[in-house]
Amino acid sequence: MRILLFCLLFYGTIAIAGSPFQKLAGLFHISSAPQADLEEPLISNSHLYLSLSGDAAKSTYEAMKIEPQISYCGEDHFEKRAENFSCSFYFTKNVYECSFSIDINRGKLDLGGVC
Repeated sequence: MRILLFCLLFYGTIAIAGSPFQKLAGLFHISSAPQADLEEPLISNSHLYLSLSGDAAKSTYEAMKIEPQISYCGEDHFEKRAENFSCSFYFTKNVYECSFSIDINRGKLDLGGVC
């Protein structure tokens, strides 16, 4: 029994170590549609808002094949935007962040918020 348990733990660790997935840091909340989306009445609890930070945000920002634009929304920063998905680099703090939301009833990517 101990040998079986050891083998399961050993091979399970190898399988996980070979995965391309990495830990994800960030925040989330569930709320209504972004305020900029006024096509329909706001339905509460319709959107999952996600904000990535740390290595996940930095890797995503660097992987985006989009020229960064300076953004004056809030704190000055560089932003890369692909429709409703955006990643920012706050150069004064050396911090990366990506934000977006998902309409959980339609399975559609939406804005992460408005400035």
